[in-house]
Amino acid sequence: MRYRMKSSIRWTRTSEGGILVNVTSGASYRVNKVGALIMADLVEGSLLEDIVSQLCAIYRTSEGSLGKDVEAFTNTLRRMDIIEAYDMV
Repeated sequence: MRYRMKSSIRWTRTSEGGILVNVTSGASYRVNKVGALIMADLVEGSLLEDIVSQLCAIYRTSEGSLGKDVEAFTNTLRRMDIIEAYDMV
């Protein structure tokens, strides 16, 4: 599955991770370094499965638990109206 940021969201990386800002509501959110890696890949249009594989290689862990964590993170971003799923046609 692919996700993209909603048009009202802006984000930037920081030394500690990243900051997301909803320019419509003014709400802001911080993400840690792993969250920033995920956001960067989401913005590039990477498949969720590819993001998990990349993180597994970086952190030398299994896809099982990391996949669940990435899915939970993206579900949180969806509930917060930061990202949305889309299909490439």
